[in-house]
Amino acid sequence: MSEGWVKLYRGLTKKAFYNTDSQRVHLWIHLLLKATHTGREEMLGGKPVFCKAGQFTVGRKQLSIETGISESKIERTLTYFEKIERQIEQQKTNTNRLISILNWSEYQSSEQQVNNDRTTSEHTTRM
Repeated sequence: MSEGWVKLYRGLTKKAFYNTDSQRVHLWIHLLLKATHTGREEMLGGKPVFCKAGQFTVGRKQLSIETGISESKIERTLTYFEKIERQIEQQKTNTNRLISILNWSEYQSSEQQVNNDRTTSEHTTRM
């Protein structure tokens, strides 16, 4: 998880919560950083599950420890991201949950980065 990078779009600053709730911003960025970019096997409710790109398993207590945000605020914010913002989907068990970042491939795909790099280099060459 500590390797690589994620894209963070400036459109985040246009979200209603951006100027009013820094803990939501913090949690959103944390979710992006925790999501796998290649796929890996993790445990969900004591059973192995394969997490695809943009997914990961986690418990509310673990997110609280990692971010410093209270467990109750974590739960409310995850529900907000799921029901209001429609940024995630959750599959809950008694012990943890599978979080899926919606539109992960659309926003994190390396193909977009290749296109951006090509456009930048073409632009520089013409100048």
